[in-house]
Amino acid sequence: MEWNQKKILILGANGGIGSAIARQLSQQSAIIYGTYRRMKPKDAIWNQNHLYDLDFELNLNEIQSKIKDILSSNDIDMVIIAAGSAYFGNFSKMDTKDIQHTYQVDLIAPIIIAQSVLQFFLEKGEGHLHIVAAIAGLLPAVKNMAVYTSSKFGLVGFVRALAMETIGTQVRVSVSCPSGVITELPENALGDKEAFLKVIEVLKKNFESADDVAKGILEGLSSRDVLNLPTEKARALAKKL
Repeated sequence: MEWNQKKILILGANGGIGSAIARQLSQQSAIIYGTYRRMKPKDAIWNQNHLYDLDFELNLNEIQSKIKDILSSNDIDMVIIAAGSAYFGNFSKMDTKDIQHTYQVDLIAPIIIAQSVLQFFLEKGEGHLHIVAAIAGLLPAVKNMAVYTSSKFGLVGFVRALAMETIGTQVRVSVSCPSGVITELPENALGDKEAFLKVIEVLKKNFESADDVAKGILEGLSSRDVLNLPTEKARALAKKL
């Protein structure tokens, strides 16, 4: 895909996969816009005027309003949602506020954002929305992550269904499901963080770098596939379905 001068908005640009995608796109002369939570990304690739503070825990109407402003004021060509959170712990002991937080950040906010993005692209006549989910959206991956896993299943199902609504238009929607990725997600997880870090320590030998996953995602965006398995490891895991 030709990225030169394409205007790409990356939600969740200050870490992990979102940051890796931004770096790789900047090397291909795309114009990158990004959202962050709490701390602005400090990479030299960023034009600080292209960064926006956006917390997925905000009131949904406020999130929608902010997204619409960013899209319209910058005439965005593509939106990549790469933000998310995780909760590790026994579901029977989860506090309702943690359940609500996980679904809001990992499922409901992305869906609300997708609605605004779709409206904007349909009016514009073209555009591409891509959501980064996880292999957990295709198969239960880790014990004690029932709510997180179900939110990823929801994202994958949502995008695959939404793709039916864009048939006959120049608007595309797609979703990627990476396998385990080395990011700061475990350190920022809610719940029993100590136990989660121990699990990650055992599993991380099979994890992939954010740069490798980002490369696979970007390569997949040039295809017409709605579901993107960005690496060989992700494709091998999906074959177990």
